[in-house]
Amino acid sequence: MKKVFCTLVAAAALTLVACSSANTNNADADTTAPVEAMAAPAIEDTYGEWTINEVCGTPVDGKATLTLNADGTFGAVICNSFSGIVVQRGRSINAFGFENVARTDRMGDPIEMAIEDTFAQTLDSVRHFDIVNGTLLLKDDNDEVLISCQR
Repeated sequence: MKKVFCTLVAAAALTLVACSSANTNNADADTTAPVEAMAAPAIEDTYGEWTINEVCGTPVDGKATLTLNADGTFGAVICNSFSGIVVQRGRSINAFGFENVARTDRMGDPIEMAIEDTFAQTLDSVRHFDIVNGTLLLKDDNDEVLISCQR
């Protein structure tokens, strides 16, 4: 009886060792990679000319543009021309805003002028940007889209 008991204990021990080795090997063989978070776009991704699609949810015709330059300046044309500087507004790589905004003062289509007035007021509220499916989204502190543009 003692021999049978010892044999069973030895067999159980060998089984545990074998299972333990198999589990270790399976853990090493697991090729499932964690899903990586998408990195925030960098300011360099915004450089160039963009067509303004919407300002505060209001569609804009295809001739309004926003140009962001590598030297930290920007320009925009809706009816009048805008210019100023782009500044970092926070520690995030995509935190920015507009300062020292200047604007020409020509009359134009009343609808374009209303959109332009909203655009001028909105520039001060921009705090960061995202680029989603090729669309530049200028957002406020609450992550609300204020201005959307496409290349």
